[in-house]
Amino acid sequence: MRQYSILLIAALAGVTAGCADNSDSSNEPVRVSEIQRPDASTSTATAFSQDGGGIAIVNGNEAASIDIDMPANLAEFDPKLADTLRARVNELTEGFAESAEQDMRDAAEKNFTFRPNTLEISWVETGPESGPLQSFLGTSYSYQGGAHPTFSYQMLNWDSDANRELGFEDLFEDADSARTAVVETLKSSLIEQKRERFADDFTEEDILESWIEPAFEAPETKQDRFTFAASSDPAKSGGLIYHFGPYEVGSYAEGAYTVGVPASIFVAFLKPAYADNFGGDMQMPEEDL
Repeated sequence: MRQYSILLIAALAGVTAGCADNSDSSNEPVRVSEIQRPDASTSTATAFSQDGGGIAIVNGNEAASIDIDMPANLAEFDPKLADTLRARVNELTEGFAESAEQDMRDAAEKNFTFRPNTLEISWVETGPESGPLQSFLGTSYSYQGGAHPTFSYQMLNWDSDANRELGFEDLFEDADSARTAVVETLKSSLIEQKRERFADDFTEEDILESWIEPAFEAPETKQDRFTFAASSDPAKSGGLIYHFGPYEVGSYAEGAYTVGVPASIFVAFLKPAYADNFGGDMQMPEEDL
């Protein structure tokens, strides 16, 4: 698997002009990644599927604390791919910083306690070990003063031969049939996972009506939530791995869902240019976020 590690760590200074003096020496800026996350056994833990998931809330006199992890070999990527990944990060950080600065100003004007907003972004390369299909999975944890932190996934799929981004419809000769087959598999797999999490608390009908059917009323909004799966054949993809954050197909308390769709489900609908890029046994990620 391609390697990754920390490439960049950024801390954005807050807007202090006209704000209350919060420069107590005990409130020095703190990097998000250095803060111990809550233990899943405590009442303060967030309810993501991984113990201690979520993001810590920090004190300090900054408007925002932002940590960014990118692939260690980013400088070796084709410039177009590297720029696309950087653009995805910038989309998140720029809006987040502006919002945090406005929250800080509002707190000073209205004389209420301001907690610096925190954002942690991580992009890792996943999927086939070699071959032209590349996938990058981005995760972001953020806190902006609400009842709990938020968590979301971002995906980038790339054809290194054509040097361009790939979406769902780019892969298929018959995208409608492929979408139908993939969505049916996703629904079935989500029902199974929800049964495991809820035991016998809900019927299949309850699960379908409460979250799954509403989530897929417009399936085209979910079709690009995938990364390419690794395979027993290192040069091919074994299928598509779908990533759903809290609220996408379930409540916040349920956390994230990861669902694999084997290539056998959709291989008949692939464009000839991509038919040889799928095969072998699909490998699910070792850990879900």
